[in-house]
Amino acid sequence: MTQELLLKNYIFLGENNLALILAKKLLQTYTENLLYAQVYFSLIYDLNLKDELSIELLENNRKVDFHLLFFKTLEKFKDFNSITKETLIKKSLEIFPDNSKILKLHSKKRN
Repeated sequence: MTQELLLKNYIFLGENNLALILAKKLLQTYTENLLYAQVYFSLIYDLNLKDELSIELLENNRKVDFHLLFFKTLEKFKDFNSITKETLIKKSLEIFPDNSKILKLHSKKRN
């Protein structure tokens, strides 16, 4: 069974913890695959695991759409520390200094 099929099985069976582990592994292997990122971030939110949203995730992925998905998920957590949010946004700005969408996130946090 392929890893992707196994991931689909875990999700279908409601084995979200196992699905999260496998989605993270697939994302680390296929960093450009936004589908794996979407599944991973969705599971993070569903399992209420905001601590998974770490600076290392941002450092290890150089795709702007990944960063935007990261922040979209982060915004769902209403109780996420604003200082931590600012640090994460600054990390994305280091990687994508001229990206208008990330700059907009930064300016939104400053207001």
